[in-house]
Amino acid sequence: MELVTMILLGLFGLGVSILSAVTGIGGGGFYTPVLHFVLGLEIRNALAVSSAGILVGSGLASIVYLRRGVARLGIALPILAGQLITSAISTYLTVIVPKTVIYIVLASVLLYNAHRILGDRKVGRGGSREPSIAELILIGLVTGLIAPLAGIGGGIIIVPSLVALYGVDSKVATASSLLVIAPSYILVTSMHIWLGNMLPEYAAPLVAGILIGSLIGTMVHKRSGSREIRLLVGLIALAFGIYTLYKLGELLILLNT
Repeated sequence: MELVTMILLGLFGLGVSILSAVTGIGGGGFYTPVLHFVLGLEIRNALAVSSAGILVGSGLASIVYLRRGVARLGIALPILAGQLITSAISTYLTVIVPKTVIYIVLASVLLYNAHRILGDRKVGRGGSREPSIAELILIGLVTGLIAPLAGIGGGIIIVPSLVALYGVDSKVATASSLLVIAPSYILVTSMHIWLGNMLPEYAAPLVAGILIGSLIGTMVHKRSGSREIRLLVGLIALAFGIYTLYKLGELLILLNT
């Protein structure tokens, strides 16, 4: 791989990881398409390299947030438990559930949450009711069901749901989301390495950029207000919701031709 490509890959990882650390998303929705469509990696290799980046970025950021006391284990652990349950069976559902149904559900969740976050100044500023353990497990169950089938990270569902439905402070929601993502990707990355999908020459510069970007992102997170982070989360949920509708339309056109 050329030096220029390595530098660009590192800068790309740096930029995405800053956004990921601030908003609590894994970043796979950015890493995988670029690795596959732009750099031309086989999809299995792109997913493997992306998983390494997600693991390192979310792991580092979550450690920092734990030390600061921003991330809450009481929120993260029930969501993780639910997500692990449905993630284990989602592979089998890929041959049962039509992708159009997944896209419709995902778009509905994202656009509803975006509407709640962007349309209500009180949402995500704290002060709303505390979600119960059962409700957090339910968020995890839904996330584990949808995210693998739709090919996205769980953070884009977890963070807007916590902010929109329960008014969890946006800083707490983003930090806690990374606590869910990091352990779930230990297994994913390990499996890719075991299967021989990992490409170290691509993973190394990407991870190097992510390490720096994650540290910068945690500093931005610390200095940013909850209002700014809430707005950013709402806009990302809106963008992903619109993009999902676009992919749904694209799929429907393909099915009708």
